[in-house]
Amino acid sequence: MTLSNTDQFAPEARKRSTENGPQYFGNDRLYYLWLLFSAYYFIPVFALPLTGWKLAFALTGYAAFVACYISIRFLPQKLWPFVVITLLIVATLSSLVTPGASNFFMYTGFFLGVILPLGYFIGAVALIIAGTYWLGEMIGYPFLFYSLYIMIGAPTIGMIGVVERLRARSAQREQQSLEEIRALAQSLERERIARDLHDVIGHTLSTIALKAELAQKLLQREQTDQADNELTQLQAITRDGLRQVRETISGVHRTTLAAELENLSLRMSEQGIAFSREGEVPSLAPEADTALALVLKELTTNLLRHSNAKHCRLTLTQEADAYHVHLKDDGVVRKFTEGNGLRGIRERLQVLGGQFNLSIDRGFGAHIRLPITPKVAGSPQ
Repeated sequence: MTLSNTDQFAPEARKRSTENGPQYFGNDRLYYLWLLFSAYYFIPVFALPLTGWKLAFALTGYAAFVACYISIRFLPQKLWPFVVITLLIVATLSSLVTPGASNFFMYTGFFLGVILPLGYFIGAVALIIAGTYWLGEMIGYPFLFYSLYIMIGAPTIGMIGVVERLRARSAQREQQSLEEIRALAQSLERERIARDLHDVIGHTLSTIALKAELAQKLLQREQTDQADNELTQLQAITRDGLRQVRETISGVHRTTLAAELENLSLRMSEQGIAFSREGEVPSLAPEADTALALVLKELTTNLLRHSNAKHCRLTLTQEADAYHVHLKDDGVVRKFTEGNGLRGIRERLQVLGGQFNLSIDRGFGAHIRLPITPKVAGSPQ
């Protein structure tokens, strides 16, 4: 005998679970179906010569039992102990006119198993067994049809209530874990978007500012053809930046390391910096390749912003267990404060098990170490 279904939850039960804690008695049909077992109550009623006020009292007792049984589904859980106490009183008073009231103690045992910790439940059931045994002996009911039925049924059905309580608590903890995981995933996604937007927008806006400044100088020199060319490139860069922002927000933005190295060379030459590269582009997993490309994009933005270099060198090397990337220029960095961009670089590399070191002595310098086999398969996008 069981009074619940663990496979599905009724909408009303979900609402109660949210408001009152663990959810019990999830299936409406099954919950009311178990009322059929209370029909045992009427067997002695019809077998015994109950008439007049005794019959009316017995029927009233059954109506009170049904009211208590149904009300538990709709009342806040803090009121359940009062309903169970009422159910015990109804069962005891009904026992004065019919031994069929022993059936009510089965249901009482179940609800006690639901609302009480195991130790208190055992004590409460023991008191019910002792009390009903004394009551049955005092009234003169046959042991077989009253006390024995309670001795076997109350603890057995009560243990089903205990299992129901443990199941509901487990379901509540699982739901809380899912909500915590969902909240954490949302937080990580927000951090990913913020990091990527910073990288993309920072790079794009820096390029736009430099292009606009160059176009302004060309216009002042009346070099209209070159200025028009710079403005055309500025328009293309703006559109490309808008596209990257949209892709970043939707989570589909993928920047490759090879493409970013070409872009890095172009940005350097536009600023009059002689750029050289040594080493082959490493073959990385897509996640690591994208992360390293975004790292180089952010480093390039910082280099152009803070250094007045004339030459810059990028060195790519591979050892037995790691890739190394060195970026170094010959500029003079007078003032530098680590901001969100460099913190984002450290976070990206940390996810992959990599390391990042920055130096501003004798120019802007950065060293990246990335394991050939990353510790984590994925990285924030």
